Amino acid sequence: MINLLSKMFLANLLRDLGFSENEASMYLALLELKGFHKASEIANKANLKRTTGYCILNDLWRKDICKCKNLNNIKYFTLNASLIDNLKAHIDKQKLKAAENEQKFLKATPFLQKLSPFATFYEGIEEIKIMYEDILKEKTEISAFINLNGLDKEIAGFLTKDFLPKLTANGIKSNLICTEFINTKINKDFFANCLTKHIILPYNLFNFQGQITIYNKKISFCAFSPTELIGAIIQSQTLSAMMKSIFQLCWQIGYEYDEFLRSIE
Repeated sequence: MINLLSKMFLANLLRDLGFSENEASMYLALLELKGFHKASEIANKANLKRTTGYCILNDLWRKDICKCKNLNNIKYFTLNASLIDNLKAHIDKQKLKAAENEQKFLKATPFLQKLSPFATFYEGIEEIKIMYEDILKEKTEISAFINLNGLDKEIAGFLTKDFLPKLTANGIKSNLICTEFINTKINKDFFANCLTKHIILPYNLFNFQGQITIYNKKISFCAFSPTELIGAIIQSQTLSAMMKSIFQLCWQIGYEYDEFLRSIE
């Protein structure tokens, strides 16, 4: 007889090993009963219906966890090998199955990539936040055109208090071409990040409502208009390389313009 604590421990262990709730119950019933028993007896011990117990026992038998013998057209079941050997064999089969599935996945990856959407669209504050989470997930250097003037308070707070600290924590470098800030608080918060290089262009020359970010093989577009809070992520190596070239050209021009302004101050 298995005591309650041992039964609870084994039940949790079995679930961790991939057994369903009912499979764990039937396994424990088999363990307690010992020897060959009819499906109805085992199901009764597990507090399950006979039909449910019979189906589960057949599944366990197919997985080679229990064995079965037929006497007078009645099936009798018992555990296959000792508890330790039984569970060890189950784990080994899971490992083998996982390795097989990994190989299948790797072979299917090129096909799955073709099925992946090249463009995904977003709308509303919560979905815009998802776009920024994708930037963090990729963990690659980013280049962005951005204007934070007139931002919705929630997005401004999200960028300065959530996104930027995570950007720093993940060691992600960023190169930003920005519109001149009207809000000095956002300006101070935004450039507190030592991993950020930036060029600030005059508001009257570089004024738009949104952000374009180039990262990895992706480009994200966000519109920050109060009446049009939408975005899109395009995944394309060709387009991202093209946008990166445009950004680098703008960076060079912006840098020279910034140097010129400093020289005449």
